Formats: sequence, structure tokens, C-alpha cells
Amino acid sequence: MAIVFHVTDATEFQNALNSAKNNGEDDIIYLAAGTYVGNFSYYPPETEHRSLTIQGESGTRPEDVILDGQNSGTVLVMSDLNDYADGFVRELRIAGITVQNGNVSYGAGGIHARLSSYNTSIANCIIKNNRGGGCCGGIFMARDFKGQAALTTLTLEDNLILDNTVIEDSSHYSTGGGVFVVGYSNSSCDIVIKNNIIARNTVQGATDPQGGGIWVGWNPSNTIHLIGNTIYDNLAQKGGGVYFRNAQAANFYNNIVYSNTATQGGDIYFENPITANGYNNNYSNLHGTWTDSGNNLNTDPLFVDAGDNDFHLLPTSPMINAGTTAVPDPPGLPTTDFEGSSRVINAAPDIGAYEWSRVIPSEGTIGTEITVTGSGYDIKKGKILIGTASLKILEWMGDSIRSLLSKALPPDTYDLTIRTKTKGSSPIIIANGFIVKAPDIDSVEPTSGSAGDEITIEGSFFGTKKGKVTLGGKTCKVLNWTMDPTTGGSEIEFVVPKRLTPGVNELKIINGVGSDTIDFTVE
Repeated sequence: MAIVFHVTDATEFQNALNSAKNNGEDDIIYLAAGTYVGNFSYYPPETEHRSLTIQGESGTRPEDVILDGQNSGTVLVMSDLNDYADGFVRELRIAGITVQNGNVSYGAGGIHARLSSYNTSIANCIIKNNRGGGCCGGIFMARDFKGQAALTTLTLEDNLILDNTVIEDSSHYSTGGGVFVVGYSNSSCDIVIKNNIIARNTVQGATDPQGGGIWVGWNPSNTIHLIGNTIYDNLAQKGGGVYFRNAQAANFYNNIVYSNTATQGGDIYFENPITANGYNNNYSNLHGTWTDSGNNLNTDPLFVDAGDNDFHLLPTSPMINAGTTAVPDPPGLPTTDFEGSSRVINAAPDIGAYEWSRVIPSEGTIGTEITVTGSGYDIKKGKILIGTASLKILEWMGDSIRSLLSKALPPDTYDLTIRTKTKGSSPIIIANGFIVKAPDIDSVEPTSGSAGDEITIEGSFFGTKKGKVTLGGKTCKVLNWTMDPTTGGSEIEFVVPKRLTPGVNELKIINGVGSDTIDFTVE
């Protein structure tokens, strides 16, 4: 049984870390939504053969739970000081939080996770605006020198690593603007970096800045896997996107490494990997050579809006269906993408952190007609759901499904799930694929009137099923209630009822999803 902590402020969080390092139990620390200001640390002794999970409370998003260093010190340090090799393998998992504004002249600014006998995982986090010295602006993750009893794994998955910086330290060393991941000399490990977005990270220095986005490797016994990442607009002198140094194998599959800048290896720089395998990637500038490679591209990936950090693919992107499922296993092709959608939605996996899918419209209410475009849906009619609610199928084809939201759901963002008739097939999930909207009033014309006057309300998401209009708490006669089933544009015509109190009254429309109000003056 794990000991569980639920913390709500910085003091409680550090106290939970202090307890976890000495209580002889596995521990889970849940952080409530909020900002935790300070520098936090976990230094387990050799006698603590236990695992630790740090994550946001259920229902929170990474942007809701913020560890903020306020530009002073490393935000989160995890390190076993004794550098021991005792035969135990522990688990450290950090998930669903934001780590920001760390600032140190030596070491990592955001997360420093240097442990000898741990499987370490950082997943679904935002690591941004941190500054390190020598190495690791955003994340320093390492298996330390000992711990040879068992192979361990270092994993980065589904993280947004953005706008971190490394400056040169006193030894003229500067590496890994976004990420620095290593298995040191006497401790081989597997390094898995998948489904991350690593953008606009920088390594600065006069001597030899390396790995603007990622610096990875060190030990010739390590096996490194980079799968399905988007690595964009990072800067260094060598390896603007990725710098590999030493590895038993560097496996590079389905990655976008685009618009990175360096004097050598603008996108990818290899230093002495024993084997380097590159398949179905998109890059333009490579320093070094692949041992084996195929189906790599060199073209604009066509992001929705890279300038605003939207790295979804446009429908015309050459990355769509250009990936491969033939990824070395383990770790294998991820089952989902950066935001939790099924990794294969179309005929083949897409290159980069996102699988492309098109849901039109992506928001609506009762009566909205929804079209999903893709491929592999089978020609036999299956099911399509928003959350757990089935939609009415209007048309089902192998590359598109047209459906109707005929049930009332609470306003929220929902996954969209497609279940095909293909035997043995898994559901196709489009994470956060549809937003159910409550009515939204834009205007009322005229803005005042007397009993018997006909009034028009315009807005969005009123629904195609007639709801209710009230004025001053009294039900109004509705003459017309319409909504465009694809755009959501809506209009209601009603009659002002008798015996209302003159002056400003609340005008309210209600459908099965929710309601909205506006002021109306009764004359």
C-alpha cells in the first residue's frame, strides 16, 4: 500500500517530500491546482528502497498545477546523494504539472533528476522559461554512476518543453537547452523520448554549445529511442535540434526536427553512436550518417500556427500518413499521441507529436451535425460517441462519418470515440475532440418593448430543439427557434408577455445543455 499525500501549498509539498524519503513506503503526492513558489527537493537515503509519484490532483491539467522558482534556484531536485548500488530498482514518476522560472548559474534550472537505481519518468508536464548553467535549461535526467544490478529506463513522454535556456558555466560547458538525458559511464540504461514538443530552447556560450533542444547519450552502452517528437526552432552551435553523443543504438523514428539552427547539424548531430537508425523522420540538416535509414523527408511540415506554439498539422501536411508502425519494440509505437488521441487515426501513423484528425465543427450543442474525416473507419456502420453518449449516424463511409448530437450533455470538452466493425480493432480516440457549448446570446433586437411586441434574439448554440424563453421570470411565447446545425448560428423570435414590471428585466433562454441571459427593458 502506498502512502498518499494531498497537498495544497509549497510548505505542504516540501513536507510531503521530506516524509516520503524516510517513511519506508511507496509514496504518491497529489498537488491541488495552484502555484507552488520555491525550490523543492527529495534526497532519499540508501535505506529507502521505495518509489515516488508526484502528480496533479485528478481533474487538473498541467497548466493548473505550477511549480514556480521565481528565477531563483532549481525548481525541483531529485537525487540520491549516496550514489549507491544495492540491487533495488525504484520508480520515480513526475506527471501533470508545470515547472517554470528556475534560474541557476550551474546545473539544471527546471528539474534535476539524477538517480542511480530508479526507472525515472516525466510525463504530461510543461517545462518552460527555465535557465540553467552548463547543462539542462529545462530537464536534467540521469542514471548515475552505480546501480549496475539491473537495467533502468529514463522516459520523457507527452511533455511541452518550451523556451528554456542554458548559458556557459565556468568550465566553458553548455549543453541541452531543453533536455539533457544521460546514462553515465558505469550505468547503462534505456532512454525513451516520445511524443514530446520541444521548441524554442537555446544553448548559449562562446566555446561549444551543443543540443539546443536535446542533448542525449554519454555511455556507449545506452540504447536511445526518439519516437514521434516535434523538435522545432531550437538553437545551438552543434545540433540545434538534437545532439547524440555515444550510444549502443540511436533509434530515430517518426520525428519532426524542423527549423532548428546550428553551425553544424542544424537539426541533428551525431557524435560516435555505434548504430544510428533513422526512419520516417522529417529534417533538413544532419551532421554524421545513419547506419540504416529510409523514408525520411525534408519539407515544411505545415503546422497550424508554429508562431503561437500550435504544432497540430494542417490537413495538407505531408506528415500525415507518412510515419511507420515498424518501430523497435520495446518501446514500440506509442498507442496515443501528445494529447491522448489514438496514435494511428488514419492509414498510417503521422510524423511528429500529433496525429491529424479533423472534426467539423469542433464545438456545438443539441442538433449539431458533426463530420469526422480520416481513414480506416471500415465501410460497415459502427458507433461514434462524445464522451459516453452515442451520436446518431447520418452517413458512414471509410474515410468520413457524418453524425448528429441528439442528446443533451453538460457543457465541457469531450473525447470523441469511433468504434468500427473491424474484428479485433481498437477504438479510435480523438482526445478533446468536441466541445459541448451552452447557449450564447449575442444580441436582442429591439432592446426594449411592451406586451405583445415581437422580439428577436441572435447568438450561437441555441439548439435545433425548441427550448424555453423567459422574461422577468415569465415564460414567453416562442414564434421561431432555429439553429444552423453546422455553424451553430442561432435565432429566436418571441412575444413579450403581459403583466411585467416596467424597467430592466432578465431575458433568459434555456435548452437542454444550459442557459444564457441578457438585459431587456420592459416599457
